[in-house]
Amino acid sequence: MLSFGKLLRMFIGILANTLLGSSGGVMQVPYQVVAYFSVELDSYKLFIEMSERNWIEELERYTSSILEDHEPTLHRFNYRNDLTAKLSDDFPQYQRKSYLIMLVSIFEDFMNQLCRSG
Repeated sequence: MLSFGKLLRMFIGILANTLLGSSGGVMQVPYQVVAYFSVELDSYKLFIEMSERNWIEELERYTSSILEDHEPTLHRFNYRNDLTAKLSDDFPQYQRKSYLIMLVSIFEDFMNQLCRSG
């Protein structure tokens, strides 16, 4: 499984390769665009951390609703008691895949802004 740190290092590597000229020197780039991209990545990291915390809390709510037969919480999960495997295995994997898609989209926006400003 790819962690956010590994994904971030991968895109920074791509960014570094993009910014380095064939002679190894740094090409002239608009620093505002690069700074904006850095801020966006920080915000995205916070988004992922918050999403992961929320995911853990939802799994705990579901587990406790099954054990306690708590009516309002069961309603939240459509009265299903067969979601343990989905909530603990499948859904987090879907969420991680969507993180990758969003990260690629953020990087694409950055590259478009970089090309337009250069």
